Amino acid sequence: MRVAFGWRNRVASRVLARVAALCRISLATRTAARRASQATLVFFSILFLLAATERTFAQDWTLTKTANPTTYTTAGQTITYTYVITDTGGGNGTLFSLTDNKVAPANISCPSTNVPPNGTLTCTGTYTITNADVTAGFVTNTATAIGDSCSDSCDLTVQAQATISLMLQPSWTLTKVPSPSTYSAAGQTITYSYVLANTGNVTIASITLSDDKIVTVSCPATMLAVGASMTGSYITTAADVTAGSVVNRAVATGIPIQGILANARARARIRLAAPPNGSITIIKAAVGGNGRFNFSASGSGVSGFVLTTSGSTARRTFSNLSPGRYRFTEINLPRDWELRGLSCSGDTGGRATTVDVSSRSVNVGLDGGESIVCTFTNRFSETTHIIETQNVIRRFLSHRITLLANNEPDRARFIRRVPGSLWGDSRPGGFDTGGGAFNLSGYSSDLSSQMTFATSLSQIVRAYADADTAADKQKAGAAAMAMATKAPPKRTLERSNFDMWIEAHFSQYSARAGSFSDDGGFGLVYLGADYLVTSSVLIGALIQLDWMSESSRTATITSASGTGWMAGPYLSIRLTPDLFFDTRAAWGTSSNRVNPFGTYEDGFATQRWLANARLTGNWTMDKFRITPSVGFTYIEERQHSYVDTLGFLIPSQTVGLGRLSFGPEFAYRYMGADGTIYEPMISITGQWDAVKPDVAFVAGMPVPTDNLFARVQGGIMARWPSGFALRAVASYDGIGSSSFNSVGGRLWLNVPFN
Repeated sequence: MRVAFGWRNRVASRVLARVAALCRISLATRTAARRASQATLVFFSILFLLAATERTFAQDWTLTKTANPTTYTTAGQTITYTYVITDTGGGNGTLFSLTDNKVAPANISCPSTNVPPNGTLTCTGTYTITNADVTAGFVTNTATAIGDSCSDSCDLTVQAQATISLMLQPSWTLTKVPSPSTYSAAGQTITYSYVLANTGNVTIASITLSDDKIVTVSCPATMLAVGASMTGSYITTAADVTAGSVVNRAVATGIPIQGILANARARARIRLAAPPNGSITIIKAAVGGNGRFNFSASGSGVSGFVLTTSGSTARRTFSNLSPGRYRFTEINLPRDWELRGLSCSGDTGGRATTVDVSSRSVNVGLDGGESIVCTFTNRFSETTHIIETQNVIRRFLSHRITLLANNEPDRARFIRRVPGSLWGDSRPGGFDTGGGAFNLSGYSSDLSSQMTFATSLSQIVRAYADADTAADKQKAGAAAMAMATKAPPKRTLERSNFDMWIEAHFSQYSARAGSFSDDGGFGLVYLGADYLVTSSVLIGALIQLDWMSESSRTATITSASGTGWMAGPYLSIRLTPDLFFDTRAAWGTSSNRVNPFGTYEDGFATQRWLANARLTGNWTMDKFRITPSVGFTYIEERQHSYVDTLGFLIPSQTVGLGRLSFGPEFAYRYMGADGTIYEPMISITGQWDAVKPDVAFVAGMPVPTDNLFARVQGGIMARWPSGFALRAVASYDGIGSSSFNSVGGRLWLNVPFN
């Protein structure tokens, strides 16, 4: 019989067996009355025996549990538990299960399930400490063993408990890492990374971190449970470069929640290293066209260079450059180009790179390994291009019309045709027997030089006549001495009313005005024919040919050249014996070439016209002469529009000059003992420009913008009996001008044929 009272062991089974035997004997030998009493006795005996058995049978198995180690210090640590089941009842038991409320079943192992009589069964289990266990400070767990302590279903359950505690161990470490680990120059920034790791099992509070090279190191937190990182930076000095290395030390302090904690220390060394070389690239971006751009450069391993764009871009790279400072400047910017942008990229720190658009320069601070790229962006201005082209043409045309106005035939035609009229004619319209076959004159000043040549048919014929007369006089003089006869009279020459003449002017000049420097050459040839209608009226016509070339040196070299012609009538009238009037007009064209920027050449044409008039007086008093004059000249030239090489329309423009000149000339004439005629003279000429071009001229040279100024001249003319004549004149220009003056001289030479 099995009694399910909750205890099942071998002792209880034996007791029940004895009671059952006793009951069978009693029931067989006793009467019914005594059976009831016997049954009551048996029942209470069983209860007594069962109670006694409970106290005795509970001691059949014992369970003990031990931990190794009995303390822990950190999460992740493994604790090994040993479970020992001991049989104390002498039965052969079987273990059904062994569990632990902290240990996973898979982590518990037993060598067998048999518990030998009065023997032991030892099992083991492992447990891993968690962060919660570290926080709690202890671990308590309970093991339960369930089994049969006999071979006849003597089931039982035994338990055992064990507690382990946290052992407090505050500790930490500090590591320090520099970046970069080497330096190459003063001023370089070194960044340090500090890592504080809590290697203990206690939270650390009130954390501070200091470094003997860095003023402040900021920490992300003042408490450290597991680990944290914080950074600081240091800038190298010249002394560090000299020393060759930098050593600095960091100290971390903190207070653990429990226990004692030493300061954490770290040390780092960085060394001076030769920096790697770098590179600098200069890029030219040209917006609106292509051009040739000049750069100056300073620094080790670089020099000036030129970038010529193609497809609106060009570049130059300087490789393998040592760290240092470099400067690049765009110089001599091509005309009509302007710098609109300047930027650099690739600077990673250290030496700074700066740009200055106003000076068109960049200062590159190149550090080791850097690749700096600087872009100069230029824009072509169409409006500026057109204006600059027009300015070059206008300056050239202004110079030319002024030279044309200043190189009129040197004297009034009537006076040249009837030379004696200056000192009065014994025979109106008669010829002065002096003079040469042609006139040659020269002029020079500190600004320009000029030469003039003039002759005419009448002048050549007169020279021949004078030569024949001189020869006749020489022969007659010799015969008269031998025969004591009179010399033959002077040979007379029949006058021709028709005359042809030629006159040429050549000059070289240099002009400096502001930033412009102009050099040029000019030539002009007159070819005319006239007819002396009466002794007081001369009419004629002339054609003039001129050529001119000019170059200007500004930021770029520009040039212009051209040839032209004009033709028209002229008129000379002797109004009174002492008053002469001359006037002429001419019209013509020109063909020209211009190189406005030194890079290409274009052609353009002009139309022009000229008109002038002069009134000259001439009064003599014995040997004195006064010759006042007043004249006005107007000349205008119009440039036709054209399309230049770059495809831009250059509009037409007109330049003009209207000039009034006036003043007297004083002379004194006397004859030397050898028959030489001397004539000293002085004159003053005022000049007023009513209409003027961009550039005004005096004696073929540009002058400032004063509207009114004067020139004074003084000199002497000498004519020898042989027919040679020489005239020398010195001049001073710029009287009344605030910023211009010029000293010069002229020389005329008349050469006879004999």
